[in-house]
This record gives sequence, C-alpha cells and structure tokens, in this order.
Amino acid sequence: HFCPQISASSIKRWLKYHLDNREYAVNDVVAGIHEYFNVMLGTQLLYKFERPQYADMLTEHPNLTMAQLYGAPHLLRLFVRIGAMLAYTPLDEKGITLLLNFLHDFLKYLVKNSAALFSANDYEVAPPEYHRKAV
Repeated sequence: HFCPQISASSIKRWLKYHLDNREYAVNDVVAGIHEYFNVMLGTQLLYKFERPQYADMLTEHPNLTMAQLYGAPHLLRLFVRIGAMLAYTPLDEKGITLLLNFLHDFLKYLVKNSAALFSANDYEVAPPEYHRKAV
C-alpha cells in the first residue's frame, strides 16, 4: 500500500505545532528533525516500492519540502534511525539528554494524536500501472 496524495497533516505542520506549544522550545531540534527528514527520506526512509511515488512528488511539487508532503508514518521511520544518528552528534551528555527528552515528548504527542495522524484511510491499493513502475 502507498499514500496516494499529499498528507493533509504534514510533518512540517506538526513540528510547528510542537514548537509553538512548548514551554522551552528547542529550535535547533525542530530544525534538525525537519532537515534530517528532508535529507534522509528519499535514500533511507522509503521502501523501494515507494520510490517511484517519491520521484513523482519531486517533479510535481518542486517548491515543497518532503516534510510538507509526507506524514506521520514516514516520520516514525526517522525516529527508528535516530539512535544511530546520535552516535555522530557533537552534543555533550546534557545536550543529548535534552534532545532525548524532547524526542520522547514528541513521540508522546504522536501517540496522543495517533487517531488523527495514523489512519488506514490514508492508504489505498496501488494501481497495476504503479506496480509495473515500482518493480
């Protein structure tokens, strides 16, 4: 299955909501999540089957970032890989602790709002022509 359209609840919008509604906003973390997602999506977060759709999205929406187009299911894939990425960060122990607390809070936000962010209705069976293109 694949997501046939631009996500109605884009990652960029969630990140902005989360940033705007924090007592201690961590601007660099939000910007980092946004940037990591945009950079990693095409090469590391998508399944092979999803890559033709990604190529189409790049062509059809050249002025939008991937965080504006993709939603929560794809963002979770980034969080799966974030631990390995932290090994290469120049943050000290206090910085990593702050980052992990923020990420934990953000994941709690995703869980709390999961009914709105993760819906089976966001998926449809890919048509045969897409299957031919994806293979």
